[in-house]
Amino acid sequence: MTVSTSTSSTSSDSPISSQDELDRLRQLVLGPDYEQALRTMLSQSDTERIAATISEAIIQRNLSDKSVAQALAPIIDDAIDNAIKYRPQRITRVIYPIIGPSIRKSVARALADMVQNLNQILESSLSLRAWGWRYQAWRAGMKYGEYVLLKTLDFRVEQVLLIHRETGILLHAENAAGFQTEDPELVSSMLTAVSDFVTDSFSRHPDTSLDNIRVGDFILEIETGPSAILAAAIRGTPSEKVSQVLRHTLERLHLVFSREFDRFNGDRAIFDSASHLMRPCLLTQHKEDFYIGTPWLALTAIALLLAYGGWESYQKVQNEISYRHILEYIRTTPGYVIVDESKELPHLRLEILRPPSSPPPNQRLAGLKTAPWQVNIVDHVAPLNMREYLLPLIPEMFHLGQGVEIELNDQTLAIKGLIKESQYREIEHSPMLQSVYSSVDLSAAQSYPEQSPKEQQLSQWYRLKAKIENIRFQFQPNTTNLVAGEEQKIPELVADLNTALSLAEEIPVYHWQLYIVGYANSAGSDNANIKISEARAKLISELLQANHMDASLLLAWGAGNLPDSRLPEHQQRMVSLQLIHSPIILGTEYP
Repeated sequence: MTVSTSTSSTSSDSPISSQDELDRLRQLVLGPDYEQALRTMLSQSDTERIAATISEAIIQRNLSDKSVAQALAPIIDDAIDNAIKYRPQRITRVIYPIIGPSIRKSVARALADMVQNLNQILESSLSLRAWGWRYQAWRAGMKYGEYVLLKTLDFRVEQVLLIHRETGILLHAENAAGFQTEDPELVSSMLTAVSDFVTDSFSRHPDTSLDNIRVGDFILEIETGPSAILAAAIRGTPSEKVSQVLRHTLERLHLVFSREFDRFNGDRAIFDSASHLMRPCLLTQHKEDFYIGTPWLALTAIALLLAYGGWESYQKVQNEISYRHILEYIRTTPGYVIVDESKELPHLRLEILRPPSSPPPNQRLAGLKTAPWQVNIVDHVAPLNMREYLLPLIPEMFHLGQGVEIELNDQTLAIKGLIKESQYREIEHSPMLQSVYSSVDLSAAQSYPEQSPKEQQLSQWYRLKAKIENIRFQFQPNTTNLVAGEEQKIPELVADLNTALSLAEEIPVYHWQLYIVGYANSAGSDNANIKISEARAKLISELLQANHMDASLLLAWGAGNLPDSRLPEHQQRMVSLQLIHSPIILGTEYP
């Protein structure tokens, strides 16, 4: 019995000991945090566990091969398409910093090229070639500027791009000397996008490709091969030679880099050696040699015009010298007096007066060179008494008026009456009168300026009229009270009006009258402004009448406020004057 019981007890305790030993073993091997880690793992979902390690896994896998990029490419393409379709403004904001500078650079370069071409056009606009181009433009029905630009265009390959056909990645780029490099990656991406768009939209054939893109005078020439695309950015109009060079270069690139094209994995450094193959594509050629020569035709025309003008000036000077020489020759002849003269090339007419003893004028002019003048002399042989003979001719010779009296007192010539100052000086210093008469008496002659006394009075009238009409009387607000000091203008105005009254009777001036016009500012109503402006005008009229001015010459009325007046408000409270009269005609008298 005892043995049996002992055996039974050992059998029941054995499993418990084994479990404890297993737990102790786990703690020794896995550490004290094992249970906590196990509970954490069991509490996480599969998504959470993948999210914690996916980025490191992608990086590690991408280092071994490109399967991740190939798997994600369709997803990224769909995401970009959806963004462009449903959120175009966001795409616009993203690419704006790239597109904006590119557009500005292109516009700046286009303007610089245009200015350079215009300078060439202006410098050669008078050359023989320019006139030929004008004729050709007229025949072609084109504007001259368009034709000149067409004739002066040249082409230049500014950039050559080598693009992997399958991926659209830029492999290598070559730029012309002095060319301001644009972003070749951007150009490559845009070219691939446009090419795919054209192929997908207009042609389903896989071998169809885009040949060129033209924007104004800028062309993107494209040559497509089995594994690569060669694109040339050309400014101007290229010749066929450019396409030939591009094709030959692309063939050589396929020959040299065929294996690299097929096994391309994103490493572009291997294509740096393509530089010596692509550089010959950077061609520069002028369509027409635009030589800016000397504009001989224009210079010849200008020289001829200057020569003609110089010759005409020389001839005029010579004709004037000859004319004065003839007059001087006649005047120095004893007894000759030139009464009248007139000239109109080649005719010269002289009217002379000479005594019978003097030689005829034809004899005097026989040995004188009168060219280019054809001299016609009207010869008046004076009687022996030259003083009596000249007496009736003097008024016509000196253009004297009818009121001038001319008398001969013994050998003295006496002139009486009103004559102009210029006539007075001409008579006083006349060689003819001094040679015929012993003296000229001008003591009874009264000289006046070129204006007659009546004309001087009329000028005085208009000056006085302007002075009166420039007078303004200023008033205080809302009253008929003058501003302090304005009443001092009344005495001077009365004196001017009295002077005008006297002049009006002498000139004469018909039906003159002084308009006294009152004004108001815009502060009051229309009716109030009319009343106060009329009261102000009547005040000035009463002040003038108080200074003995005839009331029949004064007319006062109120104009109210002028809505379009540019005067300040305080200056609009005023009275102005206007002197009106009938038209003045000298020589008439009061009816």
